[in-house]
Parts: sequence; structure tokens; C-alpha cells
Amino acid sequence: MYKDIQSLLNEHLSQLPDAPIIAWENLYVEVDENEVYLEPHLFPSDTFYPELGENAAAYLSGIYQVNVVAPKGQGWGNVADLVDFITEHFKRGTTLSNGNMTLRISKVNFEPGIYNAKGNYVVPISIVYFSYYNK
Repeated sequence: MYKDIQSLLNEHLSQLPDAPIIAWENLYVEVDENEVYLEPHLFPSDTFYPELGENAAAYLSGIYQVNVVAPKGQGWGNVADLVDFITEHFKRGTTLSNGNMTLRISKVNFEPGIYNAKGNYVVPISIVYFSYYNK
């Protein structure tokens, strides 16, 4: 089930028009540290079972975090435009489906920018999702 969740969210992110390079999790991606790039991560939360029974649906939720990573010292304007573009692409109510499950985006927000260990400016976007899964 988490493979389906991550696949749906990754696929939707990869469909972002004119997206910068995406540094996919656990893949070697050579990024130019002088360019903006994205780092997606899946943070599932506890599974909840709102119904009883052998075939009861599970409620799955969590956060798909997309970090917008930019070189230090190049201002916030281009980063803010990209953050707006991504939050609109994953706007509340967006539904993603494959043959195994359907998930929905319930909330999108971003945090203030920080500097990572490499000195890059990073703005984390939190995309909150949920799905009822019955398999």
C-alpha cells in the first residue's frame, strides 16, 4: 500500500510542468548546486481502522514532503513562485488513483525557509494525504 501511495504522489510530482530536477529518494541524481531542485519524501502516519471486521477498510494518511532546494544568496522570489506552483498542483481536493487505490489531498502548506548542512536555502512543502484502503 505505501508503494502505491508513493508511486501516485511521485507520478503527480513528475507531471509538474517545467519542473526543476527532482532528486528522487534513494536514487543517485547529480544536481547542480547552483540550480533549484526538488527533494520529495514520504512520511506515513499510523494506520487507523475505523471499522471492524476481516475486510474492513484501513484509513491511511501521512505527509508527502517536497523540499524546494535553492542556492544560498539568490533571493526568495523564484523559490516562492515555485512553492506556489507546487501547492497549486497538489491543491486540496486533488484525487490520485491507480488500479489499487485512490488517495486525496486534504491540505497543503509550507514552512519558512531554512538552510541545510550544505548551505542551501530549503523551503519544505507539506502535502497531507489520506486514503481508505481495502485489500
